[in-house]
Amino acid sequence: MEIIRTDCLVIGAGLAGAAYALSAERAGLDVQLLSKGGPNDANSDWAQGGIIYDTDPDSGLLARDIVEASDDTANPAAVAQLVTEGPQAVRELLIDDLQVDFDRQADGGLEFTRGLSTADEPDLWQHSDSGEIEHWIEVGQPEEPRLRKACGRSALVSVYAFGKSTDTWWKLHGEAISALPHLQAWQFHWDEVEIAAAMLDRTMQLSVSIVGGIIYLDNGRASTTLEPRLLTPIA
Repeated sequence: MEIIRTDCLVIGAGLAGAAYALSAERAGLDVQLLSKGGPNDANSDWAQGGIIYDTDPDSGLLARDIVEASDDTANPAAVAQLVTEGPQAVRELLIDDLQVDFDRQADGGLEFTRGLSTADEPDLWQHSDSGEIEHWIEVGQPEEPRLRKACGRSALVSVYAFGKSTDTWWKLHGEAISALPHLQAWQFHWDEVEIAAAMLDRTMQLSVSIVGGIIYLDNGRASTTLEPRLLTPIA
């Protein structure tokens, strides 16, 4: 058995572990980075290049969105640390130090998408050539006030709900959401979502087709279907 001695053993090759290992090495320590999989296997890879860099002083919105996206499984202490210390860490390591080539505006400034932490933009939308919002699309379990505001700004609003607690969310808010104009809500069954999620990996080639309202997924090794259920038609 080989014995490896080191000043600093970092467990986990994700962004947090890799950043700590880099800082320790620059401080003159001998560092070993331990990963359960390969040297580049980590949960951070699942972000597919997405980075949370929210400089809005109202960090409560971002915290609530993270908890909602985790289906209420996120550790509150970890969420609080992420929203308060994350922006500084991203700027120091990725922007100033490593100079990651993020998308930039014509003047050289960073180009941001506002994403889930704002009530002014949906997860996905479609604009007309003149700039009007034609289709506002939400995923997850949005609150009725957010959807009411969306209905006032867009000609069509679609909600694609998923999560273990979707049935409870709809029982609590379904009547109010159903009364909103030009809105349609769909539910993805959680069992189907979990099967689909198990097919995902970083090197896959995923084939997606939609026939008769059913989504067919195939990664070359396995296949499955997602059949969203219409919760409410367009009012």
